[in-house]
Amino acid sequence: MKTRIISILALLLTVAQGTWAQTELTPNAEKTAWTLASAPAFDFELQAEYYDEVTLTDVKGITDLTAYAGQEIWVNYTRAFTADKPSTVCLPFAYTKKEDDGSFYEFSGISQDGETGEYIATMTEPSTTTLTANTPYLYNAATTGDADFSGIYTIPADLTAGTTTSGDWTFKGTYSTIEWSSAPSAPTYGFSAQAANDGITQGQFVKVGSYVRIKPMRAYLEYNGTDSQFESRARNRAAAADDTLPETISVRLIGADGVVTGIATLNTRTGEVTTEG
Repeated sequence: MKTRIISILALLLTVAQGTWAQTELTPNAEKTAWTLASAPAFDFELQAEYYDEVTLTDVKGITDLTAYAGQEIWVNYTRAFTADKPSTVCLPFAYTKKEDDGSFYEFSGISQDGETGEYIATMTEPSTTTLTANTPYLYNAATTGDADFSGIYTIPADLTAGTTTSGDWTFKGTYSTIEWSSAPSAPTYGFSAQAANDGITQGQFVKVGSYVRIKPMRAYLEYNGTDSQFESRARNRAAAADDTLPETISVRLIGADGVVTGIATLNTRTGEVTTEG
């Protein structure tokens, strides 16, 4: 744990008037030294505004944050993204979007096209600029590089990664690394933030097989129904009569204005990939 000084005020007492005025000192880039524009010709005292500081990492997740549940604290969290390649995020604080951020999307559900039989996952951009803490989202970065989610936050009393359920599907956040040495019993799908050599492209959901890992502050999809439901639907489609779960699921991104902003593909069968997003 470190302490971050946010600002320092100089409270100035004028000799002539006997009244207090205040001015904020100017910090250097590292916030290790604070200065006044000029030395006052009267008495003054300093007041510092500071917060405990915690850094979230893919190794430790939110381990260091749990001691501050219900408190206000400075949180450091940065993560690399590729422009226009969606990745999942789940943040333990109510992050407010900045002007240069990309777009966040909530899971709305999965449906099937009556004509083509294609399965489509719909992600919808919320109309608010502040995200809900502990809620999984899909994030589509506007630029390639590190996104900085750091800031002062009131940490929720309950630090449990949340879920969004629609029908038989649940979008689940995680604050710790999840690893499977064998395929999970419930069909599970992680979002791939990198390409693999077996036909998986960056920006696809991938069915979790053996030796798959999902990192903290991410999210994944889990199917809660039964394969028989897919089998009954498949019998009505000659082209996919041997399907149980769909081979691919398209992802439709809908902006806050209701306009479709992008479409990706979700691969639900290929396992053995490290799921980064």
